[in-house]
Amino acid sequence: MSRPPLTIQLSREATRAPDVAPGSLARAYAVWILLISATIPWRKNTYFDGGLDSVVILKAILSFFAMLIAAHGAVGHRPRPVPAAPIVLLASYLMVTVIGGVASGAALTATVVAVRVAVLAVTISLLFTRYAPEQVMASLVRILAVVVTVATITGLGSATSGRLQGALPPLNPNELAFMASVCFFWLFARMLRAAESASDFLLAGLTVGVVVLTGSRSSIAGLFVGIVVMALRITALTRRSFGALMLLAPILGFVALGTDILSSVLLRGGQRGITTLSNRTIAWDAALTSDRGPWETWFGAGLAQKKISVPGQWWNTQLLDSSWISALVQGGLLGLILVAVLIFGTMLRAASFPKATGSLWLGLVVYLASRALLESGLFDS
Repeated sequence: MSRPPLTIQLSREATRAPDVAPGSLARAYAVWILLISATIPWRKNTYFDGGLDSVVILKAILSFFAMLIAAHGAVGHRPRPVPAAPIVLLASYLMVTVIGGVASGAALTATVVAVRVAVLAVTISLLFTRYAPEQVMASLVRILAVVVTVATITGLGSATSGRLQGALPPLNPNELAFMASVCFFWLFARMLRAAESASDFLLAGLTVGVVVLTGSRSSIAGLFVGIVVMALRITALTRRSFGALMLLAPILGFVALGTDILSSVLLRGGQRGITTLSNRTIAWDAALTSDRGPWETWFGAGLAQKKISVPGQWWNTQLLDSSWISALVQGGLLGLILVAVLIFGTMLRAASFPKATGSLWLGLVVYLASRALLESGLFDS
């Protein structure tokens, strides 16, 4: 009779099986494929400005079908409870941005983007009424892993000349790093509760490698913060996980202190890397100091607002590159407050979960909140 694997047991919570409902995940996979296809970019450097071209229409159709599939799956089953507070906060934020869009003369574009985010939220909420949280997240991570793999393989040529980015689909480095990071957190959470397989170590290393090759400084920083927060909630470790962590610490120390890998990623080739951060601060300063009317101050200019005027520069406008600043510009002070309440309320809720199942959610929301200091993506559909 085989002996059970050696574990370092820190909490009895680690032995509890996750609340996973029986049933096939085929419907969840189909919903995620449609939602991700409708969310990721199909064209580079193209932003919605109110026009209804073929890409916009096709994305709307995919989102609508995803919602129908999720709704059909929820019919005939006893629904699982879904917390109302995040839905109310998100709906309030979307209403604020629509009011701001109407006041700024961009009613159509602001409404269209808000509706797209609402459809996304409704679809995901319907998935949670049918499946357990572990199932929903597992299905999402597996689809994201396929997207990251295909994008990385097709975009390997970009890594030799700069930052890794996807070719098919055309994901920019930050988007590719974000998807890879989500996959890593899923794998790392499995390790922290002694539920990993041998292949998880290889997959986790590959996802971190993708993030590093993208040169996404905000994702690397967010990844580090998320790892630290999750590591504080260890419940159990297998012998191989414990050994891997002990081996990883000196390796990371050597990479950080004994090589120029970290500095090359942070600086991205010297002056150019510093300039990109400087450009962001110019946009932030413009967003914080621009003279806006009362409506735009409190309600913003709508979710379709992707650019901001930057006086005093040789260029006239600049893309918004920070989620928290974007929330201020797109939703005004009211929108920013609602976003902060939603994010930090979710963080507190995740911190109150049992350690065996809550480390993943806490790591993800901490990663999102910290990464959002420099990258767009909180409510940008």
